[in-house]
Amino acid sequence: MSGNANALTVVNYAKGGIGNQLFQQVFAASLARRMGGQLRTDISYFGADPYGFSAAVWNLDPAAQHTSVAEHRGAGSYLLKEGQIRALDQLQQLPADARSLVLEGYWQGEAYFDAEVARQTYAQLAAKVEPQLDAALLARLRASPNAVAVHLRRRDYAHMGLCKDSYYIAAIEHLRLNHADAELFVFSDEPNYTRHLLQSRGLAFTPLASGSDLGDLYLMSLCRHFVISNSSYSWWGAWFGEQCGGRGGLVIAPKEWVTIDATPSPCPARWLQLSHAVRAFQVDGQEVLDFLTQLGGSDLTAKKTS
Repeated sequence: MSGNANALTVVNYAKGGIGNQLFQQVFAASLARRMGGQLRTDISYFGADPYGFSAAVWNLDPAAQHTSVAEHRGAGSYLLKEGQIRALDQLQQLPADARSLVLEGYWQGEAYFDAEVARQTYAQLAAKVEPQLDAALLARLRASPNAVAVHLRRRDYAHMGLCKDSYYIAAIEHLRLNHADAELFVFSDEPNYTRHLLQSRGLAFTPLASGSDLGDLYLMSLCRHFVISNSSYSWWGAWFGEQCGGRGGLVIAPKEWVTIDATPSPCPARWLQLSHAVRAFQVDGQEVLDFLTQLGGSDLTAKKTS
């Protein structure tokens, strides 16, 4: 690494939900460690986040320090945007005058971070949330030999593409066929829908909601097996469980990730990925014609479609 590395400040411009924040945090921390620089985080985006997300991850580290992108402008300041590199190792050097590097992107995938940095982040998560969680529940999850974390994300995600009901059911049935003692622990932002879906198949399950998104993520990580949605939140629940829990379970994931653009899946090849598991965001043209016919007959249909 050329330049005055010891003076380099890596600026993490944080945004998005907890899963995306984790990707950003571990990438920035991995980069700062490799360059011998200092990490600072700008959380100003959350003042007007359209989804109402708050900065939840950046201060898991007791030594975390805040900054503003505006403080890192001018000579010696550089911007690294998602897409310019595909892996942490691809950033080999900066100009000799580099004093700050601002990061803008989500950096989803294992290639962007050091596993040890992610494990340290998990340890910080555990230290923060475990004292606030029910001890009996923690013991139950740890004692269950084939605890399955199922994450159904629906409420704010239809534009990204929702996982199909059949995907969840098939993944659960696969785990139950291979593990007779599989115990389902379900995490969902739409619990009534989830209850009806699973009960329609006669599936017994335990819904979990600790009252904290970070708490739920930690509970998820204590399971052995995972059925995740196309969400970075459950991606981290599965990754933490696999890499930090050491229980050697199976992760089942949708092969598609975001259907409104070409965002590649961040899921590692070792996870079992099912094709056609996500219902893409789209409007059915034939159904539009059918509804127009009901509303006004063939003449109106012709006018609307001409």
